[in-house]
Amino acid sequence: MIFGLVGLLAMALVSAGLVNYLSNTTQVEVSVSSPLTLTTIDINPVSVFGGEVIEINTTITNNIAENVYGIYTTTINNNLSNVGCNDFDSIGIIIHDGSDAGTYTLSDLSGTCSDDSVTATISIPVMYLPNEVQTYTGLLEFAQNVEPADYDISSVILTV
Repeated sequence: MIFGLVGLLAMALVSAGLVNYLSNTTQVEVSVSSPLTLTTIDINPVSVFGGEVIEINTTITNNIAENVYGIYTTTINNNLSNVGCNDFDSIGIIIHDGSDAGTYTLSDLSGTCSDDSVTATISIPVMYLPNEVQTYTGLLEFAQNVEPADYDISSVILTV
């Protein structure tokens, strides 16, 4: 009986210390957003024939005061689930660089295209200076012999 009372008293003391410790905690909530904002401005034209070029204009904003490095990845699918890099005669990009007011063209990005016979993926390494805003014009020239289909094109920047 005495051991029971001593045990109960010891448990009460430990519990009292624990409650005192727990009552001295603090908690905060933090919302974290991407350092980059990617916005599609427009697509011109929305409908093309094989052999024609589609232009996709996007803006990327570096929201922080540090360099941001990443991989700009564009994924292309169609309703037939048979996209390949050979669906395009050329893949290019015009970068309207806000940091030096220059414009330059990477006219042949075909080497950056990979496919798995269902989806084509174009990946290029990128770097954005602090608080920089860049505008890109992506150029996809569909091959003349491409099978008619509806294409979905999406882009994401994976920071590294």
